[in-house]
Amino acid sequence: HKLSGKVEELEYLIKRRTQSPYGQVEGQGVGPGGLGGSGGVQGYNSSNMEATGGGVKAVPPSIVPLAPLEEDETFAKTLPANASRVFSQALSKIREGNFQESLSSLQQLIQQGEKTEWSANVLFWLGVTYDGLGEDKNALRAYNDLIVQFPRHKRVPLALYRQSQNLQRLGDKKSANLLLRKIVGEYPDTSEGARAKEDLKKF
Repeated sequence: HKLSGKVEELEYLIKRRTQSPYGQVEGQGVGPGGLGGSGGVQGYNSSNMEATGGGVKAVPPSIVPLAPLEEDETFAKTLPANASRVFSQALSKIREGNFQESLSSLQQLIQQGEKTEWSANVLFWLGVTYDGLGEDKNALRAYNDLIVQFPRHKRVPLALYRQSQNLQRLGDKKSANLLLRKIVGEYPDTSEGARAKEDLKKF
């Protein structure tokens, strides 16, 4: 098969896996620790702190990517007042490992229905939040919305890579393999491309 055919097949498989809307019962059977991957998300550890210029912040759970989190904590301050408050609150809860509360804030932003330049950031953190809750199917869908709606956004390679992890936790190694190959082919010079290349060696 040509790679393009495999990518089409992959898009179909991901679409099939993400049919249910966010928050429906389908994702509830997979709590943190289920399917062997999201279990690294034990949540907030009060002894895990890092000193910053503005005080002391919690070190986020391992499933939360730290560099994008710090970047968006700064970015959130540049948004319109209400959006800035809600998005900052969501990121704060993500840092603490309080994913149920971050989900509420992020859904509030999405329900406002505005597709703005920062909607991609909201969708990315929605995916991370579902990862934290162990809801891989909902995480897949959130990342997919980011990828489809904002194909040129800088978070796309990371969203694709996190989708490959969702698929592996769901036991769909075939789709995960195809997705990793897509990342290596389309984003070879990114850190995600390098990580995908390493992951492919394990298949």
